[in-house]
Amino acid sequence: MPKPVIVIGTSNPGKIGEIKRYLNDLPVEWQSTNEHELGITIDENADSFEGNAAIKALAFAKATGKPVIAGDGGMEIRALNNWPGLRSRRLDSGKHHTDDELVEVIQTKIATIPVEKRQYRFVTAYVFALPDGTIATGRGEHTGELQWKLHTKIEPGFPFRRFWWIPKFGKYFYDLSPEEYNEINHNRIALDQLRPAIEAYLAKESHA
Repeated sequence: MPKPVIVIGTSNPGKIGEIKRYLNDLPVEWQSTNEHELGITIDENADSFEGNAAIKALAFAKATGKPVIAGDGGMEIRALNNWPGLRSRRLDSGKHHTDDELVEVIQTKIATIPVEKRQYRFVTAYVFALPDGTIATGRGEHTGELQWKLHTKIEPGFPFRRFWWIPKFGKYFYDLSPEEYNEINHNRIALDQLRPAIEAYLAKESHA
């Protein structure tokens, strides 16, 4: 019997990897897609990460006729009035920036902030949406400090991680052990909240 399909509404390799990392034990066939592949345009005009994630998930579910997980997230720098926040991929220009462009802008901004005031929060919201419009939402976040000196690791789709210093563990985010990584990972926290809704859907499908 074929596994139920759940669509991951993104082409970001980092996000796809995180979803599979924390939900790959589920009996699901994962498929990924993006707006361009579906020939649709999604206007992420909500005033929250949860709202933008819901807009994306519902649009993908309508276009594919399948259940979808989609997410939205961003970094909030306290000293910059929580900038860039909802604009974390587009910043102030309105265009979708590459990872390298984001790193360059953020590094320039960090240089203007005193070392003791470089705290940040990263927020992620995921929505599991069904074609009938039913949704479930999960939210995760973690906090830390920004380092002007970049970590050498480059992970496509996750440019901000190169700046993150986690005071609790006294190391860069990329140097966390697997246990430390899972403890504070914002994606894990959000996806754990979605798991019951996904499991309920799969249970229903298995008896259909």
